[in-house]
Order: sequence, then structure tokens, then C-alpha cells
Amino acid sequence: MPLLPPITTTFEHESDAMFILLACRDLAPRRARDKGARRHHVVDTQSSIGHLRFMDLDRTIAASIDIYVRAAELRSFRRAASTLGLTPSAVSKAISRLEQRLGVKLFERSTRHVSLTPEGATLLEYGRRALGELGAARARLSRSQSAAEGTVHLEAPPFIGRSIVAPALPALLRRHPGLVVHLALRGESKGALGERVDLAVRTSSPGEQELMVRRAGTLVGRALLCASPAYVAAAGAPRNIDDLRTHACLGFIGRSGVEPWTFATEGGALRLVPCGPFASTSKDALIDAAVRGVGIVRTFDRTVEVLLQTGALLTLLDPLAVVERQPVFVVSRSARLLPRRTRVVLDFLLELFASV
Repeated sequence: MPLLPPITTTFEHESDAMFILLACRDLAPRRARDKGARRHHVVDTQSSIGHLRFMDLDRTIAASIDIYVRAAELRSFRRAASTLGLTPSAVSKAISRLEQRLGVKLFERSTRHVSLTPEGATLLEYGRRALGELGAARARLSRSQSAAEGTVHLEAPPFIGRSIVAPALPALLRRHPGLVVHLALRGESKGALGERVDLAVRTSSPGEQELMVRRAGTLVGRALLCASPAYVAAAGAPRNIDDLRTHACLGFIGRSGVEPWTFATEGGALRLVPCGPFASTSKDALIDAAVRGVGIVRTFDRTVEVLLQTGALLTLLDPLAVVERQPVFVVSRSARLLPRRTRVVLDFLLELFASV
């Protein structure tokens, strides 16, 4: 009989995964086991979840276990067929194929009744446990899809996470008591989501084709020039745009290099490429450098609101501040088969940024 593709089954615990393998191993004739090369298994214990790969436990066995357990419990092929919606002939053939595949006799048959062999009793014990585990898994998955329960790992830029997402989370968590949100505040990544990240808020659309990117909204605010009191005391305050060319201006590195600053003047838009001792792909790193006196940063008013209130930063050339629009995106791995908990947080973010 030709070998069918291997089946890989995942269990929460390796001990749960072993029982069906042990049943089939114990049922297999010793001569087949001794040959070894054609029947073997691999248990991967490197992961926190046990992965059991049946290299030669084909679909014949997997599909027949439910039929076998029902027939063994009822001690009747006809009654098993009735409860499963099959014909008695189909049940009999399935069990015959299972016996042939395992190489053992599972039932003692007579014209009046059927009874289990010792090997059949062994398989019944393990088969019940296997079906019980599968039933529990189905129930747990069903609950996760009907209720927002469990942990969602959410990533956001620090200024968005602190000022917009975090203040709105308590209302979401009150609506869904079983929901847990782990919010990580870190600089934006241009590529794929981290291994333990379910959703990410970003201000630029990532180029990864495997990701689902949704435009959540637009942040509208004033683009301010800011510096620390220490920097202004040491270097002076610029009086106009031309003065900025002699100051340490901190630039944001985008996909095409350092992004220019654009100012609205009477003569039209004026672009200036910041040139200073420090540039970064992280807007938060630039703000932190400005607070420490490294130079002048241009940023959204929302991102430095607290720093301006506390005096850690000062605004410069206020008449040149322009209104800017910052797009906001929510990124997930896939639009299909998102767990209910992830879908709830996704919808919350889309609604949140649509209203800011």
C-alpha cells in the first residue's frame, strides 16, 4: 500500500500527544516495529508546544478512529452506523481498513455480536482520549471566536500610544472583561510584525505584502520647531528660516533619506533639509535628543505637548508653524481567521483613530 503524506498534529502538552502514538506503536506487530526504517515518529521538544509528526500514520487511521470508538463503545456496527449517519457496510469497511493498516485484529466478529480483542481495548482507551482532546480543543476555539477573551499584543509609537491609545483602553476593557491588552510602546518598524505582535499602529504603510494594512484615520496638528532651554541658551534662537541653516537641525530619516522641512512663506512653499549632528528613523529619538540639548527638532504638537507644558522644550519661530496631516495605519497579519479578541481590538483602533 503506498504511503500517504504525513500528518502533523499539535497538542498543548507533549504528554497529550504521545498517547495515540503509543497506542499505534503497541498495536503494531513486533516484526514491523523491528524494521524501524519504514515506520517512525519524531517528537519535537524544542518548542513550548509539543509537535507530533506521524511519518507513517496516514489519513486512513486518523479518519477511522471516530468510527472505531463509536462501534467499540456500542459493540455494534449497525448501531454505530445509525448514530454516525453511515451505512453498516461503510462502518465495517472503515474498521477493516483500520485493522489492515495497523496489522492487528480489533474485533471478534460473530453472526450475533462483536467483541473487542485485547488490542481493540487498547485502541479504544487511547482513541477516547484523542477524541476527548479534540472535542475540548474545538470547544475552546469556539469560545475564543464567540467572546473576546485572551491576550492581544499591540504595538504603537510612544507618542500615539501614550496620548491616544492608552487613555481609550479602559473603556474597551470594561466592555470586554475577559480581554487583556499588552501595549508595547516602541519606535516604528518598516518591515514585518514582531513574532509576538498581533496588531501594530503605524504612521507609514509598511511594504510587506503579507501584512493587512488599514488606513485608520489622520492626525491633524501643527508642526512645531522645538529646542531645549539649554540649547537656546548656548546657540541662540533662530530669527528666520535662513538662520536655521546655521543651527543643529535634527532630521527624520524616511525611505528616501532625510526628509525636508517644508514652510509656507509669502513667496510659496520653502523646503529646507535639516543638517545637524544627529538624524534618526525614530521620531521619539529625535525628541529625546532635542530635550538633551543636541539640536532643534520639528515635530507634531501632540507629541511634545507635555514637554512644552513642563518647560523641557521651547517652541521656536511660531509664525512658521504649519498644519500637517499624519496618516495612521493599523497593521495585522491577515484579514482572514482573526481571533475574536484581535478583531475586537482592531475595530476599536479603527473607530478610535477615525474620531481623533
